[in-house]
Amino acid sequence: MKIAFSRSLLSFTSSRAIRDPDTGYLTPDLTGPRIVVPQGLESLLIMALAQSYPANPITFALDAAGQLSTASEANRIRQGLSDWRGSVTYAEGALTVHISAALRSLPPIYSFDKLDDPWLVDDEVPGRVDVEFELDAITSVARFGSYWKALSQELEREPSSVVRTSVDAMRLESAPIGDLRRIYGVTKDDLYVGIYEVVEPWYSLTLYAPRAQSRFISGLMIEDSRFPRITFEGVNLDVVVGSMWATRNFGVTIASGQIGLVEWSGGSPDGPGDASKLLEASLNFELTMDGLVLSYSALPESSTRGALLGVITIPWEVLIIRSPLFVRHREKLLAGKPQFDP
Repeated sequence: MKIAFSRSLLSFTSSRAIRDPDTGYLTPDLTGPRIVVPQGLESLLIMALAQSYPANPITFALDAAGQLSTASEANRIRQGLSDWRGSVTYAEGALTVHISAALRSLPPIYSFDKLDDPWLVDDEVPGRVDVEFELDAITSVARFGSYWKALSQELEREPSSVVRTSVDAMRLESAPIGDLRRIYGVTKDDLYVGIYEVVEPWYSLTLYAPRAQSRFISGLMIEDSRFPRITFEGVNLDVVVGSMWATRNFGVTIASGQIGLVEWSGGSPDGPGDASKLLEASLNFELTMDGLVLSYSALPESSTRGALLGVITIPWEVLIIRSPLFVRHREKLLAGKPQFDP
């Protein structure tokens, strides 16, 4: 089952998949129709896929407009869907999604593509389409940012050494990813930098202090709470890839408003930690063969501390898992094309 989603679209397509023995990634071979769920159900299902285990089952019923379309471009048929019902259940190691929808359009139909609707709208007992699949725990954590206790228990004996990869030599098992939406970049001297993103509506990006980092046996990175850490408001990977639609470079300098802060130490029972607001911040992103290179400068309001500077690289493995829109940049880089056509 191929799952695709963006801010306003979630779809499921039946498929086979072949795993690349070198990179570890799956290449889908679409075999069945594509089912697009309505927007109201999309938000519920994405939330369900990101639930931490253990979690209570989720059931739903919604009469809203969706769509089914065949995979063939030459003989494509589009059918409206409605009367959505289903559930998401959780077990050790995986979650199971079941979705059922009636083969019936809801008038009026708002669609950029004309619906063929082989099944009549006024059918008293319309046929139904059913989808059921399992999503394993590690995929739920890596793609949707959940937490599964079984994956975060047994530690590796030694800190994880940085594995240098590139756009043409990726290794999925080396991807530096943690639970609860934590990802990692690497410095020039082979230290990990923890990165935490906040998604809409309040975008932000937090960078933790560089350090040698350990992993769990599952491959997930261990949570990093080392200080200082810098939070930049208004930016995350979604904002970056959205600003790189026709380029591989994106930069921003903020000198007023809500810029962010530097946390120098954490809080304790005796009181809050030490923190400084940012007076100015500059971030420059560049896509290279090694990944997304972030060069940053953060000037705190404290007069006793100067600007904090740094350069980190977020590997391609992380970019593709967390923001699949980066895939189109990878394809252009592999093809040797310097930029996108206008």
